[in-house]
Amino acid sequence: MVAQESVKALRAGVPLLGVCLYPIIDRPDWDHLTPWHHSGLWDADVTQDRPGLTRLLHGPSAEALADAQALTTRELMRLELVAMA
Repeated sequence: MVAQESVKALRAGVPLLGVCLYPIIDRPDWDHLTPWHHSGLWDADVTQDRPGLTRLLHGPSAEALADAQALTTRELMRLELVAMA
């Protein structure tokens, strides 16, 4: 969804320079430090002695990020071609 909205902004002429991906890494809850959310691009490896220090790439999130990057790259290239014409 963020990629599609970014493309809309680019098409509208907004000088979009970046997007924030939060949280990028898994983290515990603010109020309860033991449960981990599994909510980032990298999850905590809870099988380790010190969970939170070792990370595991979350495959579906990585694939979604790569797809989003490809979509916005294609749009930027298209806009450059239009500007050059």
